[in-house]
Amino acid sequence: PRQTLLFVLFWIQLEGFFRRPEIEPLRLFKPSTEALPMRLLTANFTRRLATPCLAFTLLGSGYLQTYGWSQDAAAGAANYRTKAIDPALCNEAKAKEKNEKFKPESFDINVIEGYYRDCLFVRLAQPNSEAMNRARAEIFADIENAERRAKQNPEILAEFNRMLFRQLKELLAKDGEGKGYHPSSRVIGAVIAGRINKQPGTNTGGGVGDPSATRILIDLLDPKTGENDGMIAASLSYLPRHWNNPVFDSADDLDRAQTLFLNNLQAFNAAQKPTSRGRKEDEYLKELMIENLTAIASGKGKAAQQANQMLLGIILPAIKDQKKSSEWLVEKALWSFGRVKFADLKPEDITTIQTGSLEFVRRSLEDWTKRCDQTSGGFAGGTPGLGGPRGGPAGAGGPGRSEEHTSELQSRVDISYAVFCLKKK
Repeated sequence: PRQTLLFVLFWIQLEGFFRRPEIEPLRLFKPSTEALPMRLLTANFTRRLATPCLAFTLLGSGYLQTYGWSQDAAAGAANYRTKAIDPALCNEAKAKEKNEKFKPESFDINVIEGYYRDCLFVRLAQPNSEAMNRARAEIFADIENAERRAKQNPEILAEFNRMLFRQLKELLAKDGEGKGYHPSSRVIGAVIAGRINKQPGTNTGGGVGDPSATRILIDLLDPKTGENDGMIAASLSYLPRHWNNPVFDSADDLDRAQTLFLNNLQAFNAAQKPTSRGRKEDEYLKELMIENLTAIASGKGKAAQQANQMLLGIILPAIKDQKKSSEWLVEKALWSFGRVKFADLKPEDITTIQTGSLEFVRRSLEDWTKRCDQTSGGFAGGTPGLGGPRGGPAGAGGPGRSEEHTSELQSRVDISYAVFCLKKK
């Protein structure tokens, strides 16, 4: 069951990655202070790969024992909402009719929505991986198609997005008994919401998220909805692009959306943790929270002030007691500190950050140096030292350092340099 869900989530993202023409060359490592998991969330191509990584970390460790595939159809029907597929409304002829109505000269959103309502979202609601995979592939292809058509007629994308939001709200909703559709269906729904663009991507960058999708993703964080951590992680992984490149009617609308997000996040953190959430899963969620809070705290308004305080509450403990935190969480905390100007740092907080930063850099540089020295270089002569010309010969008898290792060391040097700038903040 877990492998089936991971497979579905992986292909949702990977196919979208290869389909997009504007994606820049794959670079997992770059000279920055971002740890590898966060690089996989912040690089231009990586929104496509975020959910599989989250699924491996969050769902693979036990969440599907509670929210997973049912062992038999009767149990599945009892636990989740389902829909019956009507062959007369869900067939190849209907699919061809939908494709025909996607053309600018014959665009008809009513026909398209009928097919989505009676076929694609019915398939997506099935507790069946093949049906889900078939539906999500067609939906993602249509999203790409709508964005291409928007160059000829922007209203096509606007109407298509509104239709998608209507269907997504029904897919993500729960009935009066608190039952929802299969968790895998709902995670795919959250991914679709995160993927929707109000402004399509270009050759120089990705698209800009839709404010309606922002609201859907924020609502998933409300503890009253009782979402599992897989849904929370999906929401947190897609929201940063909505803060970094917002498309709201006014600054006040953005501030209200961010305030709602912060209030939901505070309530989520205050709620009792599920027993299935282990330390690694909890720390990964904190990394995602740091990325969102950093984006909001870097702005202006009341929400930025609130995010500033919430951010300190996460990063200071991680930096202060690094033995209780993962390397990735500590590095993400230091990355955040380098981007945000904190308003209420106390002298003891500065001391904590200085001491913790230097200790982290010293320890991690030592660890990475050992790893690099044990690894053969990615090039014939190894890659050069930081800042030097490429292609220099390797030392006699010594293995070269791969480009990945060199870039990772550079990120640690970036952090150490930030430490010396603390007194200027």
